[in-house]
Amino acid sequence: MNNISDYDDFISEFFSIAWLLTDSSTKVLKQHLADVLAKQIYQGFDAILEGLRPALGDNAFAVVEKEVVDARLRFQKTLEDISGWFNRPQTSHPDEIDMDMVVAVALKQIANCYTNDKLIPSVDYLENKKVCGSLLSGLVETLFILLQNIIIHGGVEKDLKGVKLAFGFTNNTLSITVENPVGLSVDLENLKVNIAESLERYRTGAGLTKAGTEGGSGLSKIWRIMEFDIKKPNTLKIQEQDRVFTAQIIIENIDFI
Repeated sequence: MNNISDYDDFISEFFSIAWLLTDSSTKVLKQHLADVLAKQIYQGFDAILEGLRPALGDNAFAVVEKEVVDARLRFQKTLEDISGWFNRPQTSHPDEIDMDMVVAVALKQIANCYTNDKLIPSVDYLENKKVCGSLLSGLVETLFILLQNIIIHGGVEKDLKGVKLAFGFTNNTLSITVENPVGLSVDLENLKVNIAESLERYRTGAGLTKAGTEGGSGLSKIWRIMEFDIKKPNTLKIQEQDRVFTAQIIIENIDFI
């Protein structure tokens, strides 16, 4: 393997080799299903018919034979489904997306994960520009984490009111801002300390290695999404004022469509 000085090239080569090994392993598994397991099961079906044929009359055997044939067909379909588990996932996305789609998908994920909590934020797009579809997964996951933090750390249960979500588009910069009230059960002094520590970790990139010590806020996940998925310069701003918590992620070098 030649020396690779560019980090992105290294990551691309790394995953290329990983997928090559994965494809090789899944090929062996699918071949085993088709050549070994399937043959053994089909032989079992044949053995059932051969064993019952002498003991049954023609009419009774015809009924059994039909059931065995049906079972064989169902097994074949099941085997095809199982074999499909070992196909490489196809990552597809639309050519372009707007923030409506990002919000809709993120809120759907929140609703699926937190069925006992009702979170319906007010949304202000200012203007709703479109971006490249390849950013969909990263933007959705980022917004999901920010909304998830409200449920887990906001100190408000069940009906979460007063949550505001805003998107800003300035030149080639996209900003995502989430604002929520902080419940009375949350210690503001501890919150301010956590904010300062989280901002420092994010600024220095320590979020990559200290996911287990950041208090479960998910900011290390956002750091990794920005670093390895979205791959754009970005800034995180978080603050608390008058029991209102605000988190904002600013992403630069966005090519609006």
